[in-house]
Amino acid sequence: MNPLRKWVNAFLDQLASSLAKRLPKPPLRRFRQYLGEGEIFVETKYFNMIVPGWDLLLTPSILTYGEWEGALSNYLKQRVKPGMITFDVGAHMGWFSCLFASCGASVHAFEPNPRLQRILRKNIFQNAGHVTLKCAVNQCAISDYEGVVPMRFPHWLVAGAGLHNSDQTNVLDSLIDEDIITNVTTLDAYARKKSIDRVDVIKIDIEGYEEHALLCAADLISRSPGLILAIEYTRGNYSSSFPSWLFERFSEAYLPVFDRRIDLKFLHEYQAGSVFTEHPYIDIVLSAR
Repeated sequence: MNPLRKWVNAFLDQLASSLAKRLPKPPLRRFRQYLGEGEIFVETKYFNMIVPGWDLLLTPSILTYGEWEGALSNYLKQRVKPGMITFDVGAHMGWFSCLFASCGASVHAFEPNPRLQRILRKNIFQNAGHVTLKCAVNQCAISDYEGVVPMRFPHWLVAGAGLHNSDQTNVLDSLIDEDIITNVTTLDAYARKKSIDRVDVIKIDIEGYEEHALLCAADLISRSPGLILAIEYTRGNYSSSFPSWLFERFSEAYLPVFDRRIDLKFLHEYQAGSVFTEHPYIDIVLSAR
């Protein structure tokens, strides 16, 4: 071979190898099967689950990448142990319920959307194994009172429902069903009813209503040393005292996506919009004293 051509080929091979290392790897192809009635069985990075084919937010990500909220999922996967008691508040189709169940923990899932109940129950059942009887799926909303409330659930963005009428009222009018009368309870009331003395993990994502729910979980939190709280914290949806309330009960706070520990000062600055301005919400994991 011509020495120049040989040199050029070697250079191109080296360049291609270097580019291959820099470019993101294509997602790993995972087994999936359409089950009918809008349900798709998929092998994810951590477990098997069923996803609703009509969802346009979580389902495409799970089908493409085999995971949802990877940094938070990895963090919790390393810490949830067999025998733990976990609460999944705003469980949706059950991604984090499946994660907890696949680790051998008992799961108490809270999801008011009636369309997701069948899928959520199937997902916990196929991952919980011998702890299935210690798990519970509750079709209700969590807040700071007990009662009933009319709720609306978008057709195709199943993670978009909340107790308050937020942007979905204006943006998703064509996707919203009629009002559905929904039961509401508090975490403290639920724990008393179920005789739950302590909880090890609470994951909560309820579209900006997290403060209301946690204020009426204060008794349960106080009885749960070592509690891990994973919260989707949405700027502008909480009182000015909520960051201090959290740090009075939890000694450490961490941002899994950014691999960064934060303090009370940061959280006040975030709430005021002076840091992380491009992020309207962030996943925070807090550890109890």
